Amino acid sequence: METLIPFKKYNRNGVDLSIECLHYDQFEGDMFESVFSILEHNMKAEYDACYWGWNEKDKRDEMKEKNPWFIIAKNSESQIVAFAHFKFDFDEEMAVLYCYEVQVSEDMRGKGVGKFLMQILELIGSKAEMLKIMITVFKHNPRAIHFFADILKYSDDETSPKFMDLSTRKNTATRL
Repeated sequence: METLIPFKKYNRNGVDLSIECLHYDQFEGDMFESVFSILEHNMKAEYDACYWGWNEKDKRDEMKEKNPWFIIAKNSESQIVAFAHFKFDFDEEMAVLYCYEVQVSEDMRGKGVGKFLMQILELIGSKAEMLKIMITVFKHNPRAIHFFADILKYSDDETSPKFMDLSTRKNTATRL
């Protein structure tokens, strides 16, 4: 984030947030619990609607494994109100930034915060010479599909499970 100084603040649509990019090892105090609380509030029902359901332990483990990074948005009271969880990875031998989560608390939705976090991820991916930004979206989550496909212009990737297994319940999308 040092080279992305203009992106350390978000001051639009009546919202004033500070933004930081942290490796999981840099989390202090109850940061992980705050992040996880937003995730659980936003996504538990989505997971429960799938055949594999919500598994808190597995989700906590996933968020901590394989060199995880986070972009954290805090309000003026230093409360975490949004985050993006991502990792640098390979997909089909191609260097990708894989965005596992973009979660925004209910009171911050519709104010451009999620879009801003994704713009930061895209810049990070570009600076790190990643060839794609990968995301996974539940097919039964029209709000997320609208956000990624219509607002951000992401599209289904050729490696999407959608093209491999018709019984899957997720789409993988990318933006080059």
